[in-house]
Amino acid sequence: MASLFGQYQRTDPSPKRHSESAYQFGDRSARPKVSAVRALFESWFGAYPKAQQAELQGRCVADFYAAFFELFLYSYFKNGGYEVTPHPQVADSTRKPDYLVEKDGCRFYLEAIIARDLSDEEAAKGRVKNLLLDAINDTPSPNFFLHLREFTIVPGKQPSSRRIRAFLKRELATIDPDSVDASQLARPLFDGPGLTYQETRPSRSLSP
Repeated sequence: MASLFGQYQRTDPSPKRHSESAYQFGDRSARPKVSAVRALFESWFGAYPKAQQAELQGRCVADFYAAFFELFLYSYFKNGGYEVTPHPQVADSTRKPDYLVEKDGCRFYLEAIIARDLSDEEAAKGRVKNLLLDAINDTPSPNFFLHLREFTIVPGKQPSSRRIRAFLKRELATIDPDSVDASQLARPLFDGPGLTYQETRPSRSLSP
């Protein structure tokens, strides 16, 4: 029987990582609320035409939001008593819309589109930032809150998470948390002293 998510015992209740996709988190998390959402999605997926399930599941892994929107629309109209045909043939056209929707003599084609508010360049920069945030969160820091204030990267280059973690571990070890004075404690949470990291070695190239 096909399923949208993996069928295994989940034991990881940790929060979503910045670089983790929505599908990866939904598949991995053992949190009760995530499990409830996963069960709902699985019920929708189970009612989806079996011949189309493998293709939809693959697209959920690759682009969860777009594929989920299609699954949601299918479930919405089916539960409303409509007949819904995925990827129907269209007369005099080679294109196949997402659905043909029919009910009580009314029929229309439905195409599900996700509007994205980021350019490809902005999305790529966001992925790099998410990796940096994960590197910061993976750095043991029992005495300090760490915050990424700003960053600049060379286009097409991926900074080394390993070197960033080593830098933070080394620098934080030189700071005595008991030496923080009252004036620093009165500052806003993320307005404290900063550390500047600059990568001097060649960075790993990003995959296209």
